[in-house]
Amino acid sequence: MSLEIVEEYRGISVETLEASGVWWSDGDRYPVHIPYRNYDSEWYTRVMRDPRDNETQPKVLSPKNAEHHMYNPLRLGPNADLVFFCEGEYDTLSVIDCGFAAVGSQGTNTFNPVWARLFGGATNCIAFDGDTAGVKASRTLRKFFHDQGSYAYIVGTSEDYDLNDLHQQGTLKEFLEDFLEENEIDYDN
Repeated sequence: MSLEIVEEYRGISVETLEASGVWWSDGDRYPVHIPYRNYDSEWYTRVMRDPRDNETQPKVLSPKNAEHHMYNPLRLGPNADLVFFCEGEYDTLSVIDCGFAAVGSQGTNTFNPVWARLFGGATNCIAFDGDTAGVKASRTLRKFFHDQGSYAYIVGTSEDYDLNDLHQQGTLKEFLEDFLEENEIDYDN
């Protein structure tokens, strides 16, 4: 068993998973390990259930008493021009797999709007899920960007699918490029 299972069931390439530090542990109930890194090492690793297992609940586990951190901020580099804010690690990794810079939160209620200050000079695209919680969190984050003098776009998704669903279908890159073109956002991809 290996990361090929994640690629098969989630559509994210093994290369992107490995570059992001994701690793597989055979025999574990939660075999997908996703590190939350900081400059010196990592804050912690969250573990996710086997993508083939729809019965195991919960689908993700964090270390007990772990604080919430932004997922993937170190891979953006300084002064990123375009950043997608995603809900969940798989959505974040899906956007990265399409060649775009992305950061994520563990869910809409774990995103700290103060993190947005790190991206004041970037074009910011908020791509949370299209459910009620995602729409509400997107509007809150966009307001925070506006209050600090930056603009942010909301990437609208349906209640019925998220970014990883589109990636599994092979349509995410086109979806994101269409969004950027429709909003006249310059990007180099």
